[in-house]
Amino acid sequence: MKLFGLGGFIFLIFICSFVAVLFPAFFPNWVFLRLIFVGLSAFFLVIGMFHGMKSIQRKLKRLTVKFLFVILGFAGLWYVSPQALAGVLDLGSYYKKEYVTLSGRPDYVGSMSVRKIREQTIQINGLELINTRKIDLDDRYKKMEIKMLPRSKYVISIKILE
Repeated sequence: MKLFGLGGFIFLIFICSFVAVLFPAFFPNWVFLRLIFVGLSAFFLVIGMFHGMKSIQRKLKRLTVKFLFVILGFAGLWYVSPQALAGVLDLGSYYKKEYVTLSGRPDYVGSMSVRKIREQTIQINGLELINTRKIDLDDRYKKMEIKMLPRSKYVISIKILE
């Protein structure tokens, strides 16, 4: 018995992606979004490489569209795959609560903007960390204790020490 068709599966993925966007501070949602982007990039790459695009009549336009799909797919895979792989490898550490603790003053704290999907870069002791929790402007240069995941460098909690 067939419960879902292709449309139901796509709808389920869409709903899960929508929920993941609403809660980016939850690590499994962050990983799920990275995996969705990897899947879309792979889809664009495969379409660009293997789809004939016979509906586009002009040959130059067809080649241009195929080339753009390949470039978009390759660039997406190049950019998102390392984060997605590190996130998948960190799922075990996340559920076992095996965090790495790091303390010190941050060298750099980036701005949290909507453009970066509510992410912020923190550089502390030479490591770039991914943060999804807002840090007050007053606390940006104080000593911090950060719990993070080892491979993805995803920040789980921040405690201000001073």
